[in-house]
Amino acid sequence: METSFTKRYTFKALISLSLILGIIFFYVDHIDFISSAIEYGKMNVSNIGYALLRIVGGIFIPAIFIIPSMFEYARIRLTKICFIVYGACHLLTLSWIIYFLFTQPAGQIFDPNKVTEFLFNGGYVYQITFWDTYGLISVLFSIIYGIAAIYTGMKFDKEKETVKWLLVLLLALRLLLPFLNNIFFQGRVYSLRWITTNYLELASQLSFTLAVFLAAIENSTWIEFVWDQMIFPENEDEE
Repeated sequence: METSFTKRYTFKALISLSLILGIIFFYVDHIDFISSAIEYGKMNVSNIGYALLRIVGGIFIPAIFIIPSMFEYARIRLTKICFIVYGACHLLTLSWIIYFLFTQPAGQIFDPNKVTEFLFNGGYVYQITFWDTYGLISVLFSIIYGIAAIYTGMKFDKEKETVKWLLVLLLALRLLLPFLNNIFFQGRVYSLRWITTNYLELASQLSFTLAVFLAAIENSTWIEFVWDQMIFPENEDEE
């Protein structure tokens, strides 16, 4: 009983920390972006996708694991939907390419200077804030990450081992893709701007991943913590 209580308490603490960090990130950073984008008329499709993905990933997903289910299998169903929406929003940020091709000669899409100028002047922030680069490699990063997030959502009601390693993959991609790009092409590790913009959300994502790892230790904790279904012990034989 004590062990079960400890696991439940630790899981709730990690999920709560994930949510709190996501909310703090929203108020200290993301709300300023949304306000500025609206004020300066830069809330285009790409920036809408970026605004939503930060909210879904940092607030909605951990919140699902704190609020009690209102209907059967609500937690697992809502989590699946949120991860799919989260991944779709990453892909939606790539809509800037359509804007670019409609306003610039098509061949300039391969000119890194023209792309950087277009993204900077157009107020497209996703590439630089999420992947630490304006380069076209960020398009590949977004596709990989978006598909991985959608796949995670599709598999969230499957085997617990699959789910927990998919969450590790998402966190690893967040860290390794900009790191490798910077090491090989920028001669740096991470920019200070990338660190200050992402550390709260990364900490939130790490806390959520650890919580799911804890839940995946046993089938009973997985069913209770992730599926939000009660486990009833077998009745003891009457004496």
